[in-house]
Amino acid sequence: MISRFRRSLSSSPLSTHQQQSQQSQQGYAPVTVDTHALIDKVLARYSGEFTVFRELLQNSDDAGCDAAEIRFETAAFLRLKPGAVMKTGPPVLPDLKTTNWTFKNLGKPFREEDWDRLPKIASGNPDSQKVGAFSVGFYSLFSVTESPYVSSGDKEMEFSWKNGNQLCYRFGHLPQTATKDPWTTFKMPLREAAPMPSVSEFMQFLASSITFMVHLRDVTVFFDHHCVGQITKSLGRSLVTPIPPELKQSSPEKNMVVKSVQRRRKSFLQLSVMIKTKLMLPPYDSVRPYEAELDLAVFTAQVDVSVDKKLSRELIRCMKKDPPSSLEYSLIYDQRFLHLLKFFTFHHSTPSPKVTELLASSFYGCSTLPLRVLSSVGIREAPDVRMFDSELAKFLKSLPMLSEDVTRDCARFLEKLPEGQKICKITPPDVLQDLRHHALLVDELVVCLRWWINLGRKGTVTNMADLLDAATLRGTGETIHLLSITSFVNPEVLGPHIPPDGPLPLSLIPLGISKYFDYEELISFGWKEFTVVSWLQHISHPDVMSADEKYDFTRSVDWACLVLSTLSRVWPKLSEDIRSESRDVVRNKTCIPTSKGLCSPECSYLPIADSARFHHLDLQIVGHHPRFKVDENMKEFLLFMGVRKNPPIQLLLNQMGDWTMFDLIDYLVRKESSLNSEDLSTLKSSEIFIEDSVRSNEKNTRRRASELYPPIDIFRKLRLPVIEWNGMSDWRDTSPEARLLYRLGLNRFPPLPKIVELCSSSDEGVQETAFVYLCDKLHSQYTDYKPENFRDVDFIPVESEGRTYLRKLGEVYSGTQWKTLGFYVVWDRYSSAPLQQLGVMQHPPASELLDLLEKAPPLDEKTATHWFETLSDNLATSDLTKLSGLPIVPTGPSSASKMLPPAKCHIGQGLQQGLYAKLFIFVDFGTKANRFLSACDSKNQVSIEDIAKVLIENPERFFELAGGYEGFLVELQKLACHRQDISNATLNEMSHNPSLLGVRRKKTEGQAGWDYEYRFLPPRGVTIVDDMDDYQLFYDCLFVAPPGQVLEDFYRSLGCSYLSEAVRWSCNDFHEIPATKTCPKVQSLILERLPFFIQNYADIMPEGATRSNLDHLKVKACKKMVVTKIFVPGNVKRTRDTQAIARREGDFIELWISEAASCDMYE
Repeated sequence: MISRFRRSLSSSPLSTHQQQSQQSQQGYAPVTVDTHALIDKVLARYSGEFTVFRELLQNSDDAGCDAAEIRFETAAFLRLKPGAVMKTGPPVLPDLKTTNWTFKNLGKPFREEDWDRLPKIASGNPDSQKVGAFSVGFYSLFSVTESPYVSSGDKEMEFSWKNGNQLCYRFGHLPQTATKDPWTTFKMPLREAAPMPSVSEFMQFLASSITFMVHLRDVTVFFDHHCVGQITKSLGRSLVTPIPPELKQSSPEKNMVVKSVQRRRKSFLQLSVMIKTKLMLPPYDSVRPYEAELDLAVFTAQVDVSVDKKLSRELIRCMKKDPPSSLEYSLIYDQRFLHLLKFFTFHHSTPSPKVTELLASSFYGCSTLPLRVLSSVGIREAPDVRMFDSELAKFLKSLPMLSEDVTRDCARFLEKLPEGQKICKITPPDVLQDLRHHALLVDELVVCLRWWINLGRKGTVTNMADLLDAATLRGTGETIHLLSITSFVNPEVLGPHIPPDGPLPLSLIPLGISKYFDYEELISFGWKEFTVVSWLQHISHPDVMSADEKYDFTRSVDWACLVLSTLSRVWPKLSEDIRSESRDVVRNKTCIPTSKGLCSPECSYLPIADSARFHHLDLQIVGHHPRFKVDENMKEFLLFMGVRKNPPIQLLLNQMGDWTMFDLIDYLVRKESSLNSEDLSTLKSSEIFIEDSVRSNEKNTRRRASELYPPIDIFRKLRLPVIEWNGMSDWRDTSPEARLLYRLGLNRFPPLPKIVELCSSSDEGVQETAFVYLCDKLHSQYTDYKPENFRDVDFIPVESEGRTYLRKLGEVYSGTQWKTLGFYVVWDRYSSAPLQQLGVMQHPPASELLDLLEKAPPLDEKTATHWFETLSDNLATSDLTKLSGLPIVPTGPSSASKMLPPAKCHIGQGLQQGLYAKLFIFVDFGTKANRFLSACDSKNQVSIEDIAKVLIENPERFFELAGGYEGFLVELQKLACHRQDISNATLNEMSHNPSLLGVRRKKTEGQAGWDYEYRFLPPRGVTIVDDMDDYQLFYDCLFVAPPGQVLEDFYRSLGCSYLSEAVRWSCNDFHEIPATKTCPKVQSLILERLPFFIQNYADIMPEGATRSNLDHLKVKACKKMVVTKIFVPGNVKRTRDTQAIARREGDFIELWISEAASCDMYE
């Protein structure tokens, strides 16, 4: 049986008022202690890196142990059964945090007095030679755990808290086992899970911690059951170092005296196992251990201590132990290299500087090898070492570098190094080469990136890709190649809010790095911003959500609360596009914490103020979780994400309970601002509003709002369904209830098709009321009225023969004058209505009028006069043009009336006595009707154009009515003189019709004079005489134009040809004979007189025409010449003799004369 018991670490406070009174009567009351707060405050002053392990290592050394183990254990490892081993193979460090630390040492087991001191604060080891001074070493464990556990030998002790501030412990015996456990064990269940420290940094801490320890020589580090590092210390032989007699061996106060100094070598062997990570960096081998060995020379002084009684009492009061009578003071001397450099620094010599130069030259030239110096990585040749750089030294580890002391204190030595042995400053290639050999910690990478950015700002040409390719980051359980990084968290937007412990993509630069840089600096690395949308898309990816339920916001309420809280905090900084994309990611996902667990946004509801009214509704109310605070910002965010502010309208409609329609309207008015489109759509499509029973045959008939009208008299007169409003206040269009009902579709007024339909109702009262309503509201409510949409509806009231009818728009006209012509006209009582806007035309369309005139023209003067006067102001020009050609004008007596088109009528009676009275029709229907006919192309006087058209129409009748040739010639002369007044169309018509008078002269046998034949021919049949010789030959076979230049020009313009153009001639072949006496005489006379002949034509004569060179005029003679002429149109041939013919041959003229010709000056 194992004995166990509990004890309190401090006195409990008095529990009753009676005890307090009794103690008060004695004069004093005990002071109560909040043990938890006391320990926290003490530890706050006792901080440092790896404080817990430093204290435990020192305690182990004090216990005389030579070996210790430190274990970092995960929750998965602790859940294994004793003896079980995790899966074999190369150790892989998962993305898990350690939940328990264990420290073990092989020192002496706890003695009774040790167990007795352990639960006592400020009761340390009384041995004056032990390091502990303030007796809080063990209590440093409370900085990481709330319930430490200690076992040593066959006993154990466990600590825990009672009532939050009272520390208690449990002490007892361990179960009996076959083999006795030699280890003293300290177990620390961590207050919060934490990642394992960096192996290299932790091993560095262990090496510095055990260097001066007396007994502890071996420390091994485990992650779960994997050994990740071990450090072993070995001691060399101790040698006595003489103390120079000139050195003082005592302190000024004489309380410490150095007795002896010993020198001992200490060797350290460090073995580390690199944990296999998700991202490996070649050429490292993940399972091969790495060893590092270091030799140190430690100098130890033996010191006797003696203090006076006063100081001794004070030390005992502070340290709770006697001051030591002796002590050892150890140090490692590291300034020898600095001393050597200063010794061989050559200074300026006087009087001759050559002394220094010769010494330096001899010193540097005494060896063929380069100068070797001490660097940060050991002895290296000077050209391979770099100057110390305080900034770069923070992250460069394998680059040989001078120490800061050497760089600062030996600047002259370094400056005077000869060429070839200079020590240079660190260059970017040096940095990149060093980065390829080791991974950086977070703070080291921050310094590295900051240095690279500053390098670019100073103007140094750098390639960012080189840095990203070389640098790697040693993260929690993995090594990250910077080249794989593609994005960053904006430190001003998402950075301060994103949960750092949540799942993040491997391509994201860690938050612990990006927070040290601004947006522009992060962009310069070629990375893109990791937005809220990117984060949501990552954590909602199926692989991420299924990897760990803890980070599935559709299953983990805590994680969902954290995600939503993060979003609400950054929400004010996001653009509308980012917000919409974020909403799309979480849409339909069960991620909103509610009273019924996680629900989708669409099925969740914000807390309702008047929840008592909805107690019968089973709603999922947002909240009900201690980590989810629904404040105003959160409400705004949740509403955007789709969370409902009010109960769904459909649910209310389905479960109205004892609510009346007016209760529902009252509720909707108060919640109108929060109604979404879906709610409005539901309300619009639901039959929830009661129709007034005055019209409906059934009571409580429910309809949609869009089927009802406001409860006002005009709509009741129109027999429209109005909403029931009994029990409510008087209807007002501006009231909140009315505005809501209008928003839900209540008709403010009948739609346009409906009111037109009512205008065509068979119920006369409804019809008249509707038509008046339509006319009154046409410009306010029915601005979209378009007549063409209602052409087929009989809704325009007309009156005919004392009765009222309804007719279509195209059948009714507003002008009362059309009533006498047989058209429907709007009822007189609506004469002030907006008939034009309704689409009622003032007069019938022209097509209808033209059709009517064409089919039934007026047959007498009286009817025609009425028609023409009515139409005088109601037709467009195009219509009048068409009427000008229709036979609508009655002419002649009523018994023998002839219908003519207006264009063939002339207005007036004044010219009816002459020739034109015979050629043209004159009418007179009165001033107004005549004005109409004038618009239809009736003429007020006869024009040249009219005469020409009459001539073309019937030239023989014109010739006859003109009294024959002489009278016709007068009219023809008028046409010729005023041909500019004849239209081109008419002239063209004359040129293609037999309308030109031609005259042919004939000789009658037995008569002395000439006979003349007159015929009307087209222009091609009439010839203009311009050559009398040819006319004498052909007069009997052609019709010629009447003589006179004006007439001939008129005929020519119409296409008549000249006689000279119609005659072709030819002559017989000339047989040249020797020139006669006449030939030179004629040639000489022609050349002599030529200039005088053509002087008046110099401006139109071609160049060279006046040349009188004999070479250009040749006169030749022949026996006889016969000329044959042909009248081409009639193919008539005539022949005659001639004495001279001229013809052109190339560039000269030949004049042929007959043998019998004489020189006739006239010819």
